Amino acid sequence: MPSVMTKSFQLAVAPMLPVGPPCISGFEGRLPGESVPHFEPEKNPFVDELTKLYNLPRAAVLGEAETLYPEYRKKIRETYVAPPPCKQNCGAPPAR
Repeated sequence: MPSVMTKSFQLAVAPMLPVGPPCISGFEGRLPGESVPHFEPEKNPFVDELTKLYNLPRAAVLGEAETLYPEYRKKIRETYVAPPPCKQNCGAPPAR
């Protein structure tokens, strides 16, 4: 395997000194004791938004272990139908 040589980085023998005070937490938008908005399991109304937009199986979108391997493409090839090419507002969710 060929080696890559670079001249833009050099080894620094001196340890890096901390810059500024240590991190302190700031206001995160919720007061202590307030609840965090969430959906109960299997009650999220947005879970199928990506599946409908790209015609993908729900298992592929949720990232189950099986979807990590290239063989998964072969498995869904028969049922997957690609969405039509984007012509306007590409990347934005479709209007409802």
